[in-house]
Parts: sequence; C-alpha cells; structure tokens
Amino acid sequence: MTEPHRALVFVVDDDPEVVRLVTRTLGEFDFATQAFRDGASVLRRLMTERPDLCIVDLGLPDMDGIELVREIARRCDCGMLILTGRGYTADRVMGLEGGGDDYVVKPFEPRELVARVRSILRRRGGGASVAGALQRRYARFGDWTLDCAANTLRGQDDGEQVLGTAEAQVLRTFLERPNQILTREQLLVHFRHEYHTYVRDFPALLARVLGQGPPPDVRIALAENIYEEQTGKLSFGSPHPELFLVMMEGLGYSRDQILGKVPALEQEAILYRSFLDRVSVEPPWVVGAAVLTIFVEGSVHERAEMNGTREVLAEDELLARHPLVKHYGCPRENMLLVRAHRAVEGDHRKDAWASVLDHVHDEAMADRVVRAVSEARTSWMRYRDGVARAMGVSSSTAA
Repeated sequence: MTEPHRALVFVVDDDPEVVRLVTRTLGEFDFATQAFRDGASVLRRLMTERPDLCIVDLGLPDMDGIELVREIARRCDCGMLILTGRGYTADRVMGLEGGGDDYVVKPFEPRELVARVRSILRRRGGGASVAGALQRRYARFGDWTLDCAANTLRGQDDGEQVLGTAEAQVLRTFLERPNQILTREQLLVHFRHEYHTYVRDFPALLARVLGQGPPPDVRIALAENIYEEQTGKLSFGSPHPELFLVMMEGLGYSRDQILGKVPALEQEAILYRSFLDRVSVEPPWVVGAAVLTIFVEGSVHERAEMNGTREVLAEDELLARHPLVKHYGCPRENMLLVRAHRAVEGDHRKDAWASVLDHVHDEAMADRVVRAVSEARTSWMRYRDGVARAMGVSSSTAA
C-alpha cells in the first residue's frame, strides 16, 4: 500500500522552546516539519521545497514577520498560520491581510494549534498533496465516528474531540480487535506508573498547597480532602493509596509487583510529576489548588456534577459496569477505592470549585489559573501517551 502523504509544515521561530513544542506536537499528529530560526533561511529553502503550510512568528531576528508572511505568500501558495506573542489588533489585521490564514497568540494550547493547522489545510484543500494528507477513513461505533486519518472523534451532537496519537491508536486497536482486552503485563505497566507518579504521594501534594496558607475556608476544604486521602476516615478507614493496592490485589498483582523496585518511569511521567511538584509549592496557592483538585481529581462528569444533572448509578450497578470488574474479574470487595470516591466526591467537587472560583478576583489571576490547568492537561496527555507507548499500544499493535 502506498504511504499517505504527510503534510509538510515549515516552523519559523527563533525561540527554541517554542520550536520544540510545535514540531513535537505536530509530529505526534503525523505532520512532517522543518524548523527555521530566521526569515532568510526559510526563504532560501523555498527555492527548493514547497511546504503545505508555514507557521511564522512575527518577532524574528533578521526581518519583520509581517514582511516575511507577505514574501512567503508571494513565492508560495501554501497555508499560513501566524504564531506570535503580539496580541494587538493592528498586528492581527496586518498579518491576516498580508497573507495569513489564521492568527494564534502565545501562550497557546498545542492541540488547538493542531486543530487550526488542520482547519487551514481543509479550507485550502484541492491540491493533490493536501488532498492526500487529508484523506479520510471512518470507523463508527455507537453514537461516535472516529476519523482515523485526522485522529478526531465526533459525537452525536457534532462536537469534535482531537485525539492524541496514542489515544487514537488505543481506540483503533479496540475497534480492529473487538472483544479483546489488554494483557495483565500491559496493565501492570499502567498501574505502576499511576501509583509511583502521583497516587502514592497525592495527599502530600495537597498538603503543600495547604502549607502556603490559603484563606480559612480553603484550609478547611483542603484539610478534609487530605484527611480522607491519607486516612480514609470519611469513608472506609484506609488511606486511598492503600485502597489502590487493595484493588491491585483484586486483579491478581502482588504488592511487590507495585511497590517493589521502583520502575524506570517513562520520561513523560517524570516530567508530569515534576510539574505537579512545582505547582504544589509555588505561589499563588490557588494555581496549585486548581491543578490538583480540579484537574487531577476532576472528571468528565464535572459539569453535570455541579449542575446536579449527573445520573448517579446505584453502587452495585456502578461496580458491575466498571471495566476492572467486568473485563478483568476484580472482586467487588476489592473496589473500595471506587466506592470511597463515590462516597465523598460530591462534596469534594463542590469544595474544589468554590476554593478556586471564590478566590480568583481579577482577570490576571484567572489567566494564570487557566494557563496552569492548560499546561497540566498538556503534560498529562504526554504522560498518557508515553505510558501507552511503554505498554506497547502502538501502530504495530493494531496492525
């Protein structure tokens, strides 16, 4: 079979950290990339090679970025995304009128950048190379449609979710191999990473935020959360890390398999833990509280939980549906961690949101919180993809 064309993206930016983030993110979504630190070098390359799209920073060392956008547009019929720290309306207008298809202000969410790149390529369409890069293969299940070429998942309400490479590979694996489940060895890799990356030390992470001296109402909420996490005295009388180990025993893993010699964690796991350590100790406390109690402890049911519209299943039905019970035979009596979460999560979720929303009083602080949670999401997604890779959930698995 002929390999599908990989859309080629030129990244023009003199900030090495931004270049690394952009090229790595686009690479994860199967784009080919070439990086250039100034305008002259990318113009030289255009003499021999034509990209499908250019991402251009406006603050380059050798020439004005808007002039470069115009020059690229004059020489090459490619998509143009302006990525810059300049957020002024005048810059936006000049960039878009000079040949830009879209404009993204730093700091940015990597997945949004990918979505905007894809949107530009779709809109421009028509060329053979772009058409090849965007060819589609759909898989439908339930009320969902997976676009295997674009790694997007569309629901019945037409909402579209961009998937990471590993996430899409896992889903394709399940669709191409129905009724098959991950091996015990693969699951062990996942569970050991979960335990050593954050489950074991989550109470300590919360305690660091408490140690920053937040207002009294937040201290009470954090103290109750830590008390339950570390003692379980609000539910079943055992620390949550201990209940995690009880669940592992129900799956047939010995404690030594989880607690024994600390595994060599994937680099993405080390970076994610380092991020959690940093936000838990750095002021302002509200940033750490948002990341730990809203992002890490939160779930897809958050909005429904807060609105009082979430369907709450009876405990027996909840456990019967749980994948570890249904597919891996974990005894229900070993699912105390799930039951503990169910018993206390309602009040904890309300406390978590109140602790943040009631103490963010200006736009600057709101922006810091949003950026931190966005960074948490990006770091966690890389962690998830790295663990999936270590589990052997890759393209070869689904072949």
